[in-house]
Amino acid sequence: MSARLKIFLFISGLISAVNCNAQSIVRPVDSAYSVQFLSKLTTYENYSGQEKPIFDYLSEWVKSQGLYYENLSSSDSLYNFVALLAPPSDKPLILFTAHLDVVYADTAGWKYLPFSGTIAENCIWGRGAIDDRGPLAMQLLALAKFHQNNLQAELPFNVGVLAVSMEETIGTGADFVVEKHLKRLNPVVLFGEGGSGLKNIIPSKPDLPIFGISVAEKVPLWLMIEAKVRSKGHSATSDLYASRNLLRALIRIEDEPAKIRFHKVTRKMLKDFGELEGGFKGFVLKHSTSYLFWPFTKKLFREGGAFSSLVSNTYTITQISAITSAPNAIPQDAYAVIDCRLLPGTSIKMFLFKLRLRLGNKVTVTPIFIGKDAKPSEPNDYFQLMANAIHSIYPRSEVKPYLFPASSDNNTFRAAGFTTYGITPIMVDNELMETVHNTNERIPIQSYLLGIDTYLQFIQNLKFYNFNNPIKK
Repeated sequence: MSARLKIFLFISGLISAVNCNAQSIVRPVDSAYSVQFLSKLTTYENYSGQEKPIFDYLSEWVKSQGLYYENLSSSDSLYNFVALLAPPSDKPLILFTAHLDVVYADTAGWKYLPFSGTIAENCIWGRGAIDDRGPLAMQLLALAKFHQNNLQAELPFNVGVLAVSMEETIGTGADFVVEKHLKRLNPVVLFGEGGSGLKNIIPSKPDLPIFGISVAEKVPLWLMIEAKVRSKGHSATSDLYASRNLLRALIRIEDEPAKIRFHKVTRKMLKDFGELEGGFKGFVLKHSTSYLFWPFTKKLFREGGAFSSLVSNTYTITQISAITSAPNAIPQDAYAVIDCRLLPGTSIKMFLFKLRLRLGNKVTVTPIFIGKDAKPSEPNDYFQLMANAIHSIYPRSEVKPYLFPASSDNNTFRAAGFTTYGITPIMVDNELMETVHNTNERIPIQSYLLGIDTYLQFIQNLKFYNFNNPIKK
């Protein structure tokens, strides 16, 4: 990074802090409107492939805000759109990305119905409040507010929101946009879903918020494990049957100790955390990948440890089924679905080979979905501009690059050669995170409003950036 850029980034961060202290940020339209907007979005029961109703609503909303709009859809079941400050041109384009679909929500166990859009207990409740209707609402409202405040301005950049479909299943919407439209739009950077702010990360500073902007993420691999046995039909007469073979195979992989591997992004993250901790503990954390310190740090990386999911491939059994005609009838076919999340750079072919050896020859393994692997997006000036925006809204926070232990459309964009970061700029805790893809998903209103402020501050920071020397992807 040049000295000139370093000076610029320092100044832009200083300006952001001054703006924050002066309370110069005006929330989009008003807080009540922003809350009602997300409440409305959480009433749409649009699973993957069924996004048309929310697509139609948001398309009309975008047009009503005076934003440039493009329909990027391809069929009756694939809905995508982009909203921009201005039509595409040779100006550098920064894209926020989010998805329109949500995972299935059964009403059982919910305090408030999952598609009621309930506003209660200082939260907005509903499926998608965090994943991913909340971030989509934050992005759109920040974009619309900036547009309202800069109608007459000639800006040297463009900003937009890309909303895609079917992210929760196989990422078809993002694949289509990459194939048909993204080279034409040619964004210099994309910001999708990803890290949030957490406390209790640094032992000596439990109240210090740490925001992780993801620069890489795990690769999803969904597998069907199936056992078929032509056995006797009555459950009192046979000890050889499909369900038993399946369960024995699953136990083999559940009992296998996780193999620990440190990705370069994780190594950098541990070094950063060690520097924040300081002292002897910080020194040990910085060098925790060394076997010299393994007696002190191994608990952090083994199953259940603070960083276990960041240093190993994981298996989660999400479905088990063995259909019979009656409780005393033996199933002839049993299967399970396993969601594997693999560290970047893992060989899928070798992983499957070793897995089949582990499971044995009484079951078959069939890939259902293989996600995209991609090289990490190295932090650049746009990363720092987002960090500056976070610092201005959360003045006593730290922002670090990290490996996202889940998966998203971000890797689809990275694999296509586009610099992509993941950030959901809200503070969360373990209780809140446990609601994602679970019952009682909700987002605190204050966190949601601060998320809007963060996106808006980021766009405002772009006004101080010198785009005469554009950053290469």
